[in-house]
Amino acid sequence: MLIWGIPMETLNISDQTARSESRWKTLFWPTLQNDVDVDTVTRQGFWLCAVVGVASLLFSAMAGQLAAGIIEGSFFFLAGIGVRRRSITAALGALAIYSLTTFILLRIGQFGVVRIFMMALLLANVRGIWLTARFRAEAQEPPPLPMDRTWSERLSDRLPLAVWPWGRWLFYLLLPLMLAGSVFVLVMPPR
Repeated sequence: MLIWGIPMETLNISDQTARSESRWKTLFWPTLQNDVDVDTVTRQGFWLCAVVGVASLLFSAMAGQLAAGIIEGSFFFLAGIGVRRRSITAALGALAIYSLTTFILLRIGQFGVVRIFMMALLLANVRGIWLTARFRAEAQEPPPLPMDRTWSERLSDRLPLAVWPWGRWLFYLLLPLMLAGSVFVLVMPPR
């Protein structure tokens, strides 16, 4: 059996601790029954926020607003790191900023179905992080050790451990600035 494309033997887990639900259910309405589920939810939240951050950077750069793209991309990447470290604030912040940006784009007529899909994934991400906090409080065993066999494991497992202790302060600085800027743009009269 494969977990995110990695054979279970590589992960050193038995069939008894395999992911307990389908990929689609994990994406849109995760439940947690074991540590593999917790790891899957936080890992997919990290990658979701990382993809949103890279897309924000690329689209802003194509629109000639590189500085805004760097700030927004950094915000979402730090939110992904926070999600991987099980921060409900990071998950809620990513959902709030993405939702406000979606409403701004809707107001100026640049709207797509992909944004609704991504908002649904970010909402499921918030639910998953909320459940991980409750799950870890009830857990009897320590969390699994981070893995670093492939580049994606190093990026999603080791990088958050190294960056979040200082990166969270930058995230907490960017969050109110991004919220204030988004709300300001949203309430401004359209041009």
